[in-house]
Amino acid sequence: MRNETVNRMFLEAIWSALSDDEWLSVNELRAVSGADENTLTRIVDFLSRWNFVEVRRSPNLHVKRRNGVMSPTEVVGLLRVVSDPSETGTATMPKRGNRLAERVACQLCGGRSFHVVGENVVECATCHEEQWYAIDIPASEKVDFESDQNMLTRAIMRLHIPRRR
Repeated sequence: MRNETVNRMFLEAIWSALSDDEWLSVNELRAVSGADENTLTRIVDFLSRWNFVEVRRSPNLHVKRRNGVMSPTEVVGLLRVVSDPSETGTATMPKRGNRLAERVACQLCGGRSFHVVGENVVECATCHEEQWYAIDIPASEKVDFESDQNMLTRAIMRLHIPRRR
């Protein structure tokens, strides 16, 4: 757990030092973050592999953020919420049938913590807006996500999104 916290601190320090319009050398990143050479290499490799940054290797290694990319620590936080909602206090509703969509953020304020207030209804812990939690396809409807060509149409109808003609 301690290594994870230390690595997250290095990642945040490196990420905050990067910009999307200026290339920084490895030496500059090392000075800003205080990370040793191995840690810095692992973090830059991670950021590069998942397309958070652009890397230029000639003549020396230089790094800059990709335009419009979300912070990797925010992405990891979102992935944790999606994979284990109980970890962050997010409401969990029982699964019924096939789940088409599940709320991960408040539609009004963007908050990520909810309280269950009714069947398939949650309240945002930040702004107290009540909203649906999940869109389930009833178990009685046989769904094959791989081959069902009407899935998008049914999703649009369930979300009440008007279709263009």
